[in-house]
Amino acid sequence: MANLEVLESEHLVERAGQLGEKLAELLPKMFPQYIIRGKGMVWGIDLQDIELANKVVDKSAEEGLLMVKTGRGTLKIGPPLIIPWEVLCKGLVMVRDAIREAI
Repeated sequence: MANLEVLESEHLVERAGQLGEKLAELLPKMFPQYIIRGKGMVWGIDLQDIELANKVVDKSAEEGLLMVKTGRGTLKIGPPLIIPWEVLCKGLVMVRDAIREAI
């Protein structure tokens, strides 16, 4: 119950919706060559290449960014609801750079 109280008192659901709208605009611009799927604070960048996804996850980890991928080559993005927008953007730049290095 305490979790629900925090979600409500800190307006985290509304915040997730706001950040999700920003991500919906930003992700296709940052990753135009890939299929982007998601809503709110849960997104996927479909690289359509399992080996590339593995390399990106490894390179991201080397830089301190933990990523999760699917078995089909999709990178999962699911930051905490309390993440500052600037930190989220920094993480996305790290992902973009890792993709560029892995290609």
